[in-house]
Amino acid sequence: MSTHFVLVTHAALVALTPLVPLPVVDEWARRKLERRLWLELAARHGRALSEVDLTVLTATSTEGILDGAAVGRRLLVMPFTWVFKRVMLALRGKAVVEAASLAFHRAQLCEASLRRDLVATYGPDRVRDAIDTTIADVPIAASPVTAAVRTGLRASRVALARTFARLHTDAARSDGQREDMYARAVAAMRDQNGLTALAARLAEVPARHRDRLERRFVDRLTGAGA
Repeated sequence: MSTHFVLVTHAALVALTPLVPLPVVDEWARRKLERRLWLELAARHGRALSEVDLTVLTATSTEGILDGAAVGRRLLVMPFTWVFKRVMLALRGKAVVEAASLAFHRAQLCEASLRRDLVATYGPDRVRDAIDTTIADVPIAASPVTAAVRTGLRASRVALARTFARLHTDAARSDGQREDMYARAVAAMRDQNGLTALAARLAEVPARHRDRLERRFVDRLTGAGA
């Protein structure tokens, strides 16, 4: 599995996870998924992250995600077919598209932090703050990443909707066994090729966009942009 596909999977899960009917799912899922992302990327780059590092790095709040508690309460009583239809509609919505774009931008900076070994050099708190301030300045609506996400989700919506409808069913049956449930969701999204189109569209985003984002992040971290 390529690093690019890891970032794509993370973005899709962060954007759609609030549709799963679990208490305070937005914040819990965001931190769980971001922790998973940091650990997977750290392993790929041969970096070590302590529990303190992970706590600090995932302490920020992701904005632009759907109201998971409200949506979750409605979905909890819905059968598989209705959840499938709801997710199909959500995948066309502005909130989900921009949430996936935001998560992908953020994941790129997580990857850059580990590739450059910036957490060890500057500390997790400074890295987290630099990521937050850089992402806050990204014009998400006008980003080429957002356009790619919109096209990719449209092409992948059937496979993704089936995955998340199944995740809803698992949530109702598992009595809150969230760890296993989200691991299954990741596996299902990858095994069923639900992210192939999304990954392809994001791979077409010009490298200069990623490079510019990374430069701004490093400048903020090092003080060069002050």
